[in-house]
Amino acid sequence: MAALPHLRRHLTTPSLRRRWLLAAYALLLSPLPLVGALGYECSLALTAPCALLGVFVGVDAARGSAHGRVAPTLHTIALAAAGDLLQLCGAALLVLMLAQVYNPSCDPWGGLLFFILGPVFSASLGAIAGIWGAALVQSPPRRWSQVLVGLVPLLFCLVVGLLRLYVDPVVFALDPFWGYFAGPLYDEGVVVDARYLRFRAYNLLLAAAALAAFRLWGERLLSGASAASSASHFEPTAALARLHRRPWSLLILLAGLGGGAYFGLRPAQSGFHATLSGIAEALPAERITEHFIIRYAPASDAAREIDVIAAEHEFAWHRHAATLGRAPGPKIHSFIFPNPELKRRVIGAGATEVAPPWRLHLYLNYQPFPAAVMPHELAHAFSSVVGDPIFGVAGSLGARGLRLNLALVEGFATALAPRPRDGLDLHDTAAALDRLDLRPPLTAIMGVAFWGQASRRAYTAAGSFCRWLLEQQGAERLAALYRSAGDFEAVYGAPLLQLEAAWLDFLRARPLRAQDIELMRQIFEQRPIFQRPCAHRSAHLRAEAAAAAARGLDDRALEALSELCLLEPERPEHQIQRAHALAEAGYRAEAEALLRERLTVPGLPVTLRALAYQHLGDLALLRGDLIAAEQAWSAALASSAGEEQQRALQIRLLAARDPQIAPLIRAYFLSFEPAALRATAPLRRLDAAHRLSAAPTYGAIGAYLLGLQLLGAGEPALAAARLGRALTPLPGERPLPSPELVRAARLALINALTRIRDYDRAAGHLVALRAEPGLGQGHIFTYQEWAERLEFFRVYAPAPPRPLPPRPLTSPEDDDDPEDPAVEDPAVEDPAVEDPAPQPAAE
Repeated sequence: MAALPHLRRHLTTPSLRRRWLLAAYALLLSPLPLVGALGYECSLALTAPCALLGVFVGVDAARGSAHGRVAPTLHTIALAAAGDLLQLCGAALLVLMLAQVYNPSCDPWGGLLFFILGPVFSASLGAIAGIWGAALVQSPPRRWSQVLVGLVPLLFCLVVGLLRLYVDPVVFALDPFWGYFAGPLYDEGVVVDARYLRFRAYNLLLAAAALAAFRLWGERLLSGASAASSASHFEPTAALARLHRRPWSLLILLAGLGGGAYFGLRPAQSGFHATLSGIAEALPAERITEHFIIRYAPASDAAREIDVIAAEHEFAWHRHAATLGRAPGPKIHSFIFPNPELKRRVIGAGATEVAPPWRLHLYLNYQPFPAAVMPHELAHAFSSVVGDPIFGVAGSLGARGLRLNLALVEGFATALAPRPRDGLDLHDTAAALDRLDLRPPLTAIMGVAFWGQASRRAYTAAGSFCRWLLEQQGAERLAALYRSAGDFEAVYGAPLLQLEAAWLDFLRARPLRAQDIELMRQIFEQRPIFQRPCAHRSAHLRAEAAAAAARGLDDRALEALSELCLLEPERPEHQIQRAHALAEAGYRAEAEALLRERLTVPGLPVTLRALAYQHLGDLALLRGDLIAAEQAWSAALASSAGEEQQRALQIRLLAARDPQIAPLIRAYFLSFEPAALRATAPLRRLDAAHRLSAAPTYGAIGAYLLGLQLLGAGEPALAAARLGRALTPLPGERPLPSPELVRAARLALINALTRIRDYDRAAGHLVALRAEPGLGQGHIFTYQEWAERLEFFRVYAPAPPRPLPPRPLTSPEDDDDPEDPAVEDPAVEDPAVEDPAPQPAAE
């Protein structure tokens, strides 16, 4: 019974009650990965409650000082509020520190910095708002009235922030009270950067101005005088006298307002926000097409390829419009950033492409033609015509409350723009996901639970299901389902479980090779971000290692990778990446030992097994042991390597079997280059391909590699000549040694020919590709897409008329002679320059 008075005191004393509430909330968060450990998510979850409770702290501190025997001053109020805030935030921090026992933070010092800049800073700003709320409400001085006035700045900032996220081209948010929202969930590289620190410095300037203004005028308001008597105190002479007596307060007020105005009136220039005009400064070049306004950097790869980029945008628009039978009316803004760093600095999302449907904006990183991600993001823009009228997403507000179906948001876009992989189409990858027993049930991803699943599993399952609905029932019903946010019975007359069973029967009837299933294992085995407590620290370490390697700081890169391996020991790809870094730093024996040790680990995914063998072969080639290199590369090829890796291994094996070209192959792949030579790697790779194309019997293979380099360098005309040469070897030359290489060469040639608008020859090579035996569903889908692309490009970007060849100087009478043998047929091509398009019969 003796404890009851203490319990009653803790429940009835506002300061104690606040501490218990915040500590209990932190305790509820503490078992959760990411959210419960010191870091970005934990800071985001605690900032808003701390700001709200901070308003109560400020009100109570001001009220306690006003009811004392001594006249209230800023000093006494600030001391009382600071003590209360210290204990309030300290209670939450203590819980999180104790929770380190069962939910440790991977970066405790970084997490502590997030905690200070988030909950502690926002609680302090809330307290200042509460102090002013208490000063402004004195007739009568009711606590809840003062709290409501103190909450006005918080509500104002919330409304402004939400409006900015809705209207302006930005996906991050910085708010003095509600904290820092970094943007898309899947963009793992979240750190305390200069922008966040600059924003808090801006908040500090305004906070100092607010406290100085309270020192000048708020203390008198809080002194208990009535409104009428207070008005008499604000005569000009009295106000000037108070300013004269407190010059430092006036100086702080002016400095805080001046500095705050400098940052606050220029939010885009300060990095706190983004506007269209701000993006225009970063991406000043513009191309306007029928349905798009495309912005890009003038001195960038996108500028060099803007014609084909614009055509590809229109082609994707045309396909989506044809599929859905409807399209957005206004032009769509597409922002193509040259690199993720600029994109993160301007709009907030670096490695992740985003497209808010309600804005009709696409925020993209540059990708070579044809861009793989752009059609998916464009599908989000198209969802605006079938989604809810405000946001254009699969959401609704009705009798059952607010519904947001993220599985339909992403599944719809994935269904409209599926991306094949290694000969597998979207349904094949979903079938592999099912046979690996990693497929999430559809009921587990509908709604906001979608974020709780591994992104690749959730996207694949939702995309395949929506694609199946589209193929089976048509676009109108899928659009109705999207608009209803997932009312399956109303749209399809069947519950979700029944539709899921039919979809699974469809997937399980698809034939899949065992190697294709294993190929997908590593892709799908990665855990969701909320089940990876070190996701942000891992992303930071990967970025740190890559930056260090690019600068030639190999030892620093190794330190970062070693820490990464300790943080996520369950991910074997980190160890293989570390072995690669060891070899680059010159520790080749240690690298080989680590790779062989990894190969003995049971359950290593076949893709990583192939990569480990590939690295072992590269190390053997460097020491001149061609027999060991051939054994390692053959073992890698026997694993379920992807098509791109297969092609690289097939070319490497040529080096192992012919010592004459081994130095050229080694120079082309540039395995484990010393730091001093990395800057010239592209030139040396181009030179190696050129010399290989001149080597006896290997001209076709060298021409293929040279064509790939020229295509990547933005020289499609030169690339087309070399790739055509690769497909038509001269007598005595070895042809490309595998169907995979021939297929890749033809597809690259079609790409190059499309860029230079030679659609007839591109179509001829596409016919040859489609006639190949044993094509996978992914190949068939890709070739059909190319066929549609060529037909669209013929109309949208028609081939220019071929110029007549120059005629010899003759007399005017000779010019009219129809029998002049110097006049050539413009349709005749020089076979030495360009290869003829293949005919199906010849293939």
